[in-house]
Amino acid sequence: MLWDHSERLILAFALLNSGPGTTNRITKNLRVCGDCHTLIKMISKLVSREIIMKDSDAYAHVVEIGELMEVC
Repeated sequence: MLWDHSERLILAFALLNSGPGTTNRITKNLRVCGDCHTLIKMISKLVSREIIMKDSDAYAHVVEIGELMEVC
């Protein structure tokens, strides 16, 4: 369900409104669930884009073409 996970909705909006090869950055004031991490990794591979996510834990979750890294 897309309306329960705002990061999925904003990622869809960002992908539709940005050009190929751009980096997409998402900031969320709540924690990101495991399903959203998995989905964003798959989307990153599918569209060959870098996606940077920051959630309430103050960790930047860098998803670079399907690879997830925890950065403090």
